[in-house]
Amino acid sequence: MITSNRYTSAACNRTPESLDWGEDGLIYFAACHAIAVFDSNFQVSSKIVRTLYGHTARVNTVKKIRNVPPAEQTVDLVSGSDDGTCVLWDSREGVKYTLKGHSKGVTQVEAIYHQRDGLLVATGSADSSVKLWRREGDQFECFQTIDLRTGYCFALKFCTLPRSGGVMLACATD
Repeated sequence: MITSNRYTSAACNRTPESLDWGEDGLIYFAACHAIAVFDSNFQVSSKIVRTLYGHTARVNTVKKIRNVPPAEQTVDLVSGSDDGTCVLWDSREGVKYTLKGHSKGVTQVEAIYHQRDGLLVATGSADSSVKLWRREGDQFECFQTIDLRTGYCFALKFCTLPRSGGVMLACATD
């Protein structure tokens, strides 16, 4: 018996950071415990072209990593979930790394490629902390934790400083 998929439907999770539109023209959105990859220009229509599985609870935040150098294109997407993890993805193949360290759900993620430091990742959680991660060999390690006491992280954004080339993280809290 031959089967084929005629139609796939998925709803986007109702969290503020659950969707991002990549430079590749694809839309990445949280759909329950997964990430749906939507191509709005698929042939003459639109279609969910891939579904990425790697979380065990609701996905809260999805970010496409911008300006990925050609040599580093194995990680190009980052997500955070109520399971307390952040997953770094190859959006074509699936999970590459799972970052564990938060005691509650990850609600914010941000990532940047930096010439000197490589891939830097920031995660904000309902446990009132922000964690900074970097690659150490073939693993990612948390190298700094910012304790927000009882505060909540609403947004994270990395930027590169123009003169020094250093990286700055902006964090919006309550």
